[in-house]
Amino acid sequence: PGTATTGTKQNKPKPKPGTSKSGKDKSGSKREDKSVDQTVGDLDGPVPDEAKAVQGPPTGTTPTPDAAQRCESICSLGQVTCELREQICELAERHPDEEDYQSACDRAVSDCEIAKEACDGCDA
Repeated sequence: PGTATTGTKQNKPKPKPGTSKSGKDKSGSKREDKSVDQTVGDLDGPVPDEAKAVQGPPTGTTPTPDAAQRCESICSLGQVTCELREQICELAERHPDEEDYQSACDRAVSDCEIAKEACDGCDA
């Protein structure tokens, strides 16, 4: 009503695969048919005027560990580093044809040496 046609067929959009002419999918649910641009536009949403600053503890009030605690942490991490070296190098032995395993072992050996030096050089 209110529109004239010239006797030619109007181009109706074809239903998407998996839908009927009514636009419903095989389960009978109405499909949402949005373009990618519309979907991306929906994600934009409102933008806050200003970002709120995150409040953390005041600077200078965080207690620092004493030298003994610091050395204990360094030596503990060093021990774990050297234990991992053992496991990594065992894997390298099981995969002698894999260069990546040997490279990982070499790095683990170096990391363990550095960790031992850090522990030995700790002033506690």
